[in-house]
Amino acid sequence: IPMIGNIGHSSMPSQLVVHERPRSQVSESFRSVRANLKYFIGDGKTEKKVYLITSSISGEGKTFCSINLALTFASTGKKPLLLGADMRKPTLSDYLDLRDSKGLSNYLAGFNDDVHELILNPFTENFYVLMGGNIPPNPAELLASEKMGELMQQFRKDFDYIIIDTPPIGLVSDAMELTKYSDLNFLVVRQGRTFKSALHNMSEMYNDGKVKNMVIIFNDINFNKYTYGYGGY
Repeated sequence: IPMIGNIGHSSMPSQLVVHERPRSQVSESFRSVRANLKYFIGDGKTEKKVYLITSSISGEGKTFCSINLALTFASTGKKPLLLGADMRKPTLSDYLDLRDSKGLSNYLAGFNDDVHELILNPFTENFYVLMGGNIPPNPAELLASEKMGELMQQFRKDFDYIIIDTPPIGLVSDAMELTKYSDLNFLVVRQGRTFKSALHNMSEMYNDGKVKNMVIIFNDINFNKYTYGYGGY
């Protein structure tokens, strides 16, 4: 699986690094990931694309990467939508301090007729979010529904980018249901957290063609671990 970028360790308590510290090394890392997209999108055009972000297990930083990648797009004046598709164990609402917000599950289950009423613009221009909503008993079925396909078609028209924050692909089937909508799939690998065996399993899935168009984003790297000599790297 090719690697698209490295993200260094962030000491900030907030998850909104690109928004709150745009000149930090971590923010620059996300801008590098954005710049590298042109090498993985075949037609040379990176707009109107869907990017899915997942991991092998929980706690590897996929929501952190989803938020900051979306903020990186927003900083260029484009219009990204961050889609909270992790409806089993949602953390997006906690990170953005938007708890109890209705979202994707409410729309797919038929409790809300207009999805645009559920899309939030929380704190910065051009940054749009659709939360996961209330935890449903059947998230995989909702994501596999025809209604979800129609929704993704509409979002491609309304937004420049769609960043989908999904559950871990190594634990549940939800992320696999969504890969049919994505142009590029990001697998978040975290230093000191991701098991080598899990990464090996993902490599087998990739080599067998079960997951296509996948790249690795290496997260939370502690570069001090690799220093030697007079502070050199």
